[in-house]
Amino acid sequence: MNILVAIDSSAATHAALSATLARRWPAGTHFRVLTVIPGNLRDKFSDGGISSDLFRAHWLIDKASSEIESLIENSVVTGEINVGNPAKSIVSSAEAWPADLVVVGSHERGPSEKLFTGSVSKSVMHKANCSVLLARNLAETHSDCSPMNRVMLAVDDSPYSKAAVDSVLNSTWPENTCFYILSVMSPLYSGFAYEPSALVTNWALEYQEERHREVEELVLRVSRRFENAFGSAHVERGIIDGFPEVVILKTARDWDAHLIVVGSHGRPDIAKRFLGSVSQTVAMNADCSVLIVRSSIAQIKRMKERSRESIKLPSASGF
Repeated sequence: MNILVAIDSSAATHAALSATLARRWPAGTHFRVLTVIPGNLRDKFSDGGISSDLFRAHWLIDKASSEIESLIENSVVTGEINVGNPAKSIVSSAEAWPADLVVVGSHERGPSEKLFTGSVSKSVMHKANCSVLLARNLAETHSDCSPMNRVMLAVDDSPYSKAAVDSVLNSTWPENTCFYILSVMSPLYSGFAYEPSALVTNWALEYQEERHREVEELVLRVSRRFENAFGSAHVERGIIDGFPEVVILKTARDWDAHLIVVGSHGRPDIAKRFLGSVSQTVAMNADCSVLIVRSSIAQIKRMKERSRESIKLPSASGF
């Protein structure tokens, strides 16, 4: 597994490192610690600032690498220094490596992070083709300083959600980790331009009841997988009506989640320009860390093909 940890000299670096060190990773996981010197390399040389910037960058990488090597056994750690636009450098480095996960820190949860669309963390989430962990310092908002032992997973019936479920189940967590399996029932559209007939009303109610049964079955299936893996005492589940991003954020705060996990697919760049996705809205407004599990288009196609192959139709000969 390849994990790119992006750091700088801000408080966000502590969040990124803490989130990285809080998890247990497979033996032989390769970590690449990346720091980016903002600006143009030619300008840096001309004004004589490159020496101090490089010294600081090497110091940051050495310090972070030492922490990872000392606390994560059998890990392979390398460092990388780039000069240029931080967000673009992180995304391009992750794609060229390639990285399976990018870890970026964020210490801003106020209006500045929610209103400004040019932040590094938001740009990385917006453009990266792999999974992204937006890490926040738990000590600022939680009385419990044990990081990432309360994990909330938002699920639906999409292949992207299945990838997120598999990702969490295939990861190693502390023994005391608690999981909350949440599914959100989006409200039916009620903006009729006329008084709906009894037929339409009955259809809507029947559809909602059928949909609720399907969601209940989904949540139960996922919960049983987690109970088999971690024990029933460590798994909670819930189905809540409302708009997904609103329900996920409120439930995470009420449940005191340390990490929210949501699935997302790798979309074409033109689609990434729209900032209305549930995963990004949750990530930029949550009080805790958020892991966006992103599957590539190729991975989604393979999952769909496997799903179709699992349905075997009888041949003409009856076999």
